[in-house]
Amino acid sequence: MLQRRDNLLSLCIITKNEEKKLPLCLKNIKDVVDEIVIVDTGSTDKTVKVAKQAGAKVYFKKWDNDFSEIRNYAIEKASGKWILFLDADETLSIDDSRKIKGLLNNPLVEGYLFYIRTQIENHLSTSVTQSLRLFRNRKEYRYQNLVYERIPEEIITNIKDVEITIIHQPDPDKYLQRQRMKIELLKKDIKLNPTDSYLRYTYGIELLNNNQIEEAIKQFQEAVKYVKHYHLYTPHLYKLLTWSLYITGKLELGIEIANKGLKYFPFYTDLVFLRGKIYQKLHKFSEAIDDFKRCHQLGDPPSSMVSEPGVGGYKALLAIGEIHEELLNAEKALDYYSQAFHSEPSLTEPLYLIGTLVKKYPQLGVIDKILLKYLGQSEHNQLMTLIDILCLEKEYQKALYYINILEAKANQNIMEDIAFVKGICYMMLERPLIAEKYFSTIPKEHSYYEQVLLKRIQNYWFHNKWDLAENLLKQILNSNNLNQKIKELYLDLHSLLTGKKITLNNLEIEGYQIIARLIENMLFLKQIDKATVLMEWLYKSSDENLWISIGELLATLKEISLIKKIYSQLNNKEVKVSFKEKVAMVLLKDGHNIEAEDILKLESSSNFGVEGHYLQNKFLLKKISTLINSALQSEKLTDEGQIKLYQLRESIKNEN
Repeated sequence: MLQRRDNLLSLCIITKNEEKKLPLCLKNIKDVVDEIVIVDTGSTDKTVKVAKQAGAKVYFKKWDNDFSEIRNYAIEKASGKWILFLDADETLSIDDSRKIKGLLNNPLVEGYLFYIRTQIENHLSTSVTQSLRLFRNRKEYRYQNLVYERIPEEIITNIKDVEITIIHQPDPDKYLQRQRMKIELLKKDIKLNPTDSYLRYTYGIELLNNNQIEEAIKQFQEAVKYVKHYHLYTPHLYKLLTWSLYITGKLELGIEIANKGLKYFPFYTDLVFLRGKIYQKLHKFSEAIDDFKRCHQLGDPPSSMVSEPGVGGYKALLAIGEIHEELLNAEKALDYYSQAFHSEPSLTEPLYLIGTLVKKYPQLGVIDKILLKYLGQSEHNQLMTLIDILCLEKEYQKALYYINILEAKANQNIMEDIAFVKGICYMMLERPLIAEKYFSTIPKEHSYYEQVLLKRIQNYWFHNKWDLAENLLKQILNSNNLNQKIKELYLDLHSLLTGKKITLNNLEIEGYQIIARLIENMLFLKQIDKATVLMEWLYKSSDENLWISIGELLATLKEISLIKKIYSQLNNKEVKVSFKEKVAMVLLKDGHNIEAEDILKLESSSNFGVEGHYLQNKFLLKKISTLINSALQSEKLTDEGQIKLYQLRESIKNEN
């Protein structure tokens, strides 16, 4: 690394056993900085050797459970006029690295905020979304706190955020171990500094990431008590507290917190969006639509505020569309979904919503013809999106039609993908031999060969080929690319379907989702007995929303006793209302009026949603029509009375 005379920028990194991560960290940044300062806290691998080979100045300091102490020690050793901090498991792109030098010439700025994208599974929130990583080397700028160390805004001012993103790719095992240690330090720090809102905020995020939402709410509420509104993290604190209250059903309190936050940050689009979602949940649809329209007017919030992409654009339009769909305004829903697509044509989410809407309301048009207005079929990826939507909506015959079009123009690279989708379509069209023919053309080297094996097993289950399914189960047991829990689940499912008694253990979310999709496919194939066997396991899931699609499929089969059994197992009041209303809607659409009314009356309640009130009106109009028909048989009725009753009956028919 060349040393420059002005020695402007010092890169500081704290290390311990990072020989694998450090080279990647330094790759794009080492030629941008003027010196590299490594403070090692006790590596036993080749970290120090790697650092020295990169031209770093290496210092050693004993770890004393204090992240600020180590960082401040690194600053003391740095000679640059500016300090850049990275962790060994963080990287910058070449383009972002090149931007840094240009930032050092602004005399009005003391520091810069970078975005941190942590790539780790199962996180509800990122651990740090923005962080001060580049700042002037002044003696007063020193870190505070044992952990989640920061230079407080009271000390460093004139901070600017820039469009530079640090990618944080921690080793999963080391990350979990380190997080446990950091949380213990955080608790200790909070005990020493109970009114430090930043510590409460960061602890709340960690609790969220561990799915301890109620505990996170308590920490966020404490943080709000002590926060200063000039703190950089304050808008995000209000957002996280509002979101946590929303997902735990504390809706009125969520509105209160959102309003408080918006008093200080009226242009924070994310907070307006969240308030809109809460209004929607409370069935205050007018207020919700106003908020989503406000989001669309605001656009993206100021860059200093942590934001979810799209809340000031297409997501606001989708949210308005969802409300209109909930209000049974299918045409308006389609219009807003269309606007959302046209605002972000590269995104397919609006198209999937359009597909579901058109399948639900055939009067809007033919599903594939509607989608082709948006997609076209000139590109392979356009056709693949169309085919995927058709498969999700169980329009397998139509999907095959477009697969054949795609196959005629596709290159060899996607032929195996086409074979996989063809296999699924033929499996669901009850042509198992053709399905197996296509599945078997996909070689073992293919990236999703294991998923093909699982589909082949399902194909054999659906068509009672139990011995063949068992042979494939032996193959997946030897696979290194499948999650062990998925392997165990498929073995247990096979045992259940073949009549063996097993212990129905609690599963993770993915396991219950797999069971729910299997049940839906079995019901589509009218294999009610098999589906019923798997339902006993699904009752253990805490996600009761999984039952709604199953209930709708049972309604198409007029399986009223099973519908009532599922309803009796549900505990969430909101899900129960949605379940019975959606089931009743399907029954009514299929002409089963008596059964639909019977389902809607389950646990008779005035707590109806939009569909419930719509159904009640339908049933009432039906009863009035019956009374009119009876009255028209009366001999005492005058000619004028008959005419009026005929007119009333016709107007009721038009309403229906």
